[in-house]
Amino acid sequence: MSSISLCMIVKNEEKQLARCLNSVKALVDEIIIVDTGSSDNTVEIAKKFTNKIYHFEWINDFAAARNYSFGLASSDYIMWLDADEVITRNNVNKLLKLKSNLTSDTYMLQNHISFDENNKPTYVYYRERILRNCNNAKWEGCIHECIAPFGVVTRMPISIEHRPISVKDNNRNIKIFQLIMKSRSLTPREQYYYGRELFDHHRYRKAATELSKFLKKGDGWIENNIDACYIMAICYMQLKLYAKAFNILTYSFRYDTPRANICCLIGDYFLLQKEYHLSIYWYKLSISCQDVTNRGGFVAKDYYSYYPYLQLCVAYYNIGDISNAKHYNELAAKVRESDVVKHNREFFNKMFDKNK
Repeated sequence: MSSISLCMIVKNEEKQLARCLNSVKALVDEIIIVDTGSSDNTVEIAKKFTNKIYHFEWINDFAAARNYSFGLASSDYIMWLDADEVITRNNVNKLLKLKSNLTSDTYMLQNHISFDENNKPTYVYYRERILRNCNNAKWEGCIHECIAPFGVVTRMPISIEHRPISVKDNNRNIKIFQLIMKSRSLTPREQYYYGRELFDHHRYRKAATELSKFLKKGDGWIENNIDACYIMAICYMQLKLYAKAFNILTYSFRYDTPRANICCLIGDYFLLQKEYHLSIYWYKLSISCQDVTNRGGFVAKDYYSYYPYLQLCVAYYNIGDISNAKHYNELAAKVRESDVVKHNREFFNKMFDKNK
């Protein structure tokens, strides 16, 4: 059986570090904690799990800190986690089975980063998580760092859950990007993530501008290109620039077949224009789209069922087709019995009572 080192970089994680380490300690053979300047009890908590605790002076470079942690690993394979992540017992058991037969160089595991009322993941993507301990396992990028998958790559339907307790410095990432731009131009990948950061901070006009720069460079990854179009469309809708939103959504088709989230936003565009039959077409198309989780991009699961079902309920109601409106609301309920679904059901029941 191969051995696994867990390598983590941490700073002020006293609220969640123990939870993370408790979830994974049965899986790994070595725990390496690299602290980048904690002022709370993070290091003391880490000492309860390992004596391999190191310090790294923070230089606004996540890849540098992670590479330092990887350089300390002595096992056959290296796994990394962030302190706000956990692995359920069921997924640890799957990983223990995998550990008994590790043969690939890069193992891609699913990240579940948001959840619905029923604790089902709503936002999923793959990350490189377990890597052969070799010179190819090198992090790149000061911010939104990554390791380019190398050698034999295997995707596993095993999930790691993002369950933050602590609130991070919301401006940290933008500050790092701004420092980078003082000395050099952003790479295409950095440009993409800078645009996403601006979007997350509701700086819609600036986000759309930066993502447009990313697309014009012409050498982005397909999934990032499509996601950039999607985010730009939301920015334009927030700015009430609906024609621009529609144009960038259809522009995404030059990269690949339509994605569910793109189709839903086109449906939203036509819904706003009160072109209900056209919105119905696009919402139904989103339901038939292929789930592209295995391609590695960011995937919001709601766009394949729950969201278009709710929007179809609205569209059919607006054309007076109450039967179909109720039908799609109940289809949404099968995915998630949400407050919106319950409100719609009560609304239709009251409408039925009035018509008796």
